[in-house]
Amino acid sequence: MSGVEWKLWALVGGIWLGSLVAYPIGFVALSVAAVGVGASRSWWGLLLLTLMFASQLGAWAIDDVSPTPGRDVVGQFRLVTDPEPFGAGLRVDAVAARNATAGGKKLQLRATGRAADDLSARLAGDTVGLSGSIVPRGAREAWLLRRKVVGVLSVDRVVGYSPATGIRGLANSLRRTLEDGAASLDAEKRNLFTGLVVGDDRWQSPQTSDAFRGAGLGHLLAVSGQNVAFVLLLVAPFVRWLPPGGRIFVTFVVLGFFALVTRFEPSVLRASVMAGLSVVAVVGGRPGSGVRLLGFAVAGLLLWDPLLAQSLGFQLSVLASLGIMLVSPLVAGRLAGPRWLVDVVAATIGAQVAVAPLLLFAFDEVPVAALPANVLAGPASGPVMAWGLTGGLLAGFVGGEWAVALHTPTGWLLGWIAGVAEWGATAGFGSYGWPHVVAGCLLAGVLLWRSTPLVLRAVGVVVLLMVGAGPVIVGSGGDGAFVESGVWVWRSGSAVVVELESGTRAESALSTLRSQSVRSIDVLVVDGASANAKDAVVARYGPPLVVDFAADASLVRRSFLVGDLWVRFANSSRGVQVLVDRIETG
Repeated sequence: MSGVEWKLWALVGGIWLGSLVAYPIGFVALSVAAVGVGASRSWWGLLLLTLMFASQLGAWAIDDVSPTPGRDVVGQFRLVTDPEPFGAGLRVDAVAARNATAGGKKLQLRATGRAADDLSARLAGDTVGLSGSIVPRGAREAWLLRRKVVGVLSVDRVVGYSPATGIRGLANSLRRTLEDGAASLDAEKRNLFTGLVVGDDRWQSPQTSDAFRGAGLGHLLAVSGQNVAFVLLLVAPFVRWLPPGGRIFVTFVVLGFFALVTRFEPSVLRASVMAGLSVVAVVGGRPGSGVRLLGFAVAGLLLWDPLLAQSLGFQLSVLASLGIMLVSPLVAGRLAGPRWLVDVVAATIGAQVAVAPLLLFAFDEVPVAALPANVLAGPASGPVMAWGLTGGLLAGFVGGEWAVALHTPTGWLLGWIAGVAEWGATAGFGSYGWPHVVAGCLLAGVLLWRSTPLVLRAVGVVVLLMVGAGPVIVGSGGDGAFVESGVWVWRSGSAVVVELESGTRAESALSTLRSQSVRSIDVLVVDGASANAKDAVVARYGPPLVVDFAADASLVRRSFLVGDLWVRFANSSRGVQVLVDRIETG
């Protein structure tokens, strides 16, 4: 990066840090600091002033979404997100319809039973009539603060609705057209299709969600710069002949509408603003570097919405973009092979290097499978995104056999992507930890440094391979017992026994088994675990011998021998206790 770009990103860092601190500086202190900076013209003073100003904006943003008092309500609410599964019901963010144009506060509606069924088919922009009770946002519910939610409304019943109109209605019609056109696909592929094209992954099964996360492919289900690039590519032939002002106007309208269709996800906000700045720069005859445009986009978005600084999706999007811009060209210059393969590998390495620290902090893992999985799935995901916005819409309009024919190649591509994700998550490659990431980054620097002697590069390659192989070897799992998140795993040799404790969530069960590199299960004991967890584990690992006391209480009197593991049960004050012993064979 140039000196100007370093200074720009220092200011971006100041804005980001200030937004996170969110301390009320006060008007007087800001005014005094501004006068001092103006008089001294100090760069460091400007950086400090930027941090102070962003901190004040962050404090105002938090004050603006302070928790609302609890009360019973009956009225009309406009949905601002799409309903999504939550526990045994649904959740959706909404504002009171009569206050929607006056800055109405956002509530999170939560519904179960009949009320959830009534809300499930609605989309953002629709207005619903309902009754329920509001509970203020809790002090520890930071995730609700990041969504600007001031309270939780438990819905008793839904008494009617009216669909969205205008531009919101047009956006919902486009989403429903995409879904209607993909009706010939099975449920899993259809949900994967909408996730890749418009970021709608609400109804994906826990098995699919865990597979994409475990294979390092979760970014495919979040609308990003690639989706925005495809949209701009589609409209390019139509705006090319417009005058400069018209070209900018139409591009901004298209970007805004696509952001509305994709529900203003943080990643698409970043990509859309950056694309808009790029168009303005090109039309104005002053194209800037990607690093500079990204810096201006991030700074502008954080000043507009300081709470974006706390969004993990926004953080990952920015870091991945930086990695692709800064690291990928260095990697591509050192690789040999077909250009398309080099570009895919370099982009994957660049993005993974940049987001690895954040992934470790948030999820405690960086999948080893991310590189091969992205190389295998990337060439198929791009065509699905592009075809979804063209052939997918056409399929929705024509319907019938034509839609089936149009989506036949879509089904093949989606099957390949899903297969790669499942392979990457269950192949037992393991995950990188902090030592692997730090060592890998240092060694990569040695390899990429132009003046590094050939001997040191060779040593670096060997060490890097050893570091990279570490998680695969360690993650293979050994004998003994392991427990985490309500999941017990006993293994000896190839024999594996798993117990899911009461209340275990499907996501936790799959993630834990994946972290232990479990490849197959001989006996699955379900001790009051949720049906979703049981079904998800069985779907991934095949039909093991399932011991479900709720279905057959007499099983507590039985025992099983799996390899040299003896599985038996005993009643205790806390319920049925699972006892697994290893039988020594001579």
